[in-house]
Amino acid sequence: MIDAMGHAAVNVIPESWGAVYGVMVSILSLPLTFVLSNDAYYFGVLPVLAKAGAAHGLTAAHVARASLIGSPMHVLSPLVPALYLLVGRFTINLGDLQRKAVPWGILVALAMATIAFVLGVIPVG
Repeated sequence: MIDAMGHAAVNVIPESWGAVYGVMVSILSLPLTFVLSNDAYYFGVLPVLAKAGAAHGLTAAHVARASLIGSPMHVLSPLVPALYLLVGRFTINLGDLQRKAVPWGILVALAMATIAFVLGVIPVG
């Protein structure tokens, strides 16, 4: 089933975008890790992305590294139990925390992605 879903993902992505597949996975990981649990994303979505990445010349390790770029956003997700402990301990509103922290999470993710692309950890082009 993962092979079929990977082939379907390859058919949707234009051939010319194959060189920036790692960038696309990095960007896609931000909202997906926010709305999905770790298990759902890393055991459900990531294998499909890795199969599609193989068609564009990326190894599964490259795709896995690209998907880790969304980690700063995941810790702000309402699916993380430690966040509720933090909110309850400091008596702050979860919505206020997310409104103030999400821009910083995006900024940290962009910094991580930039460093990963410059160092060649995630190939581009």
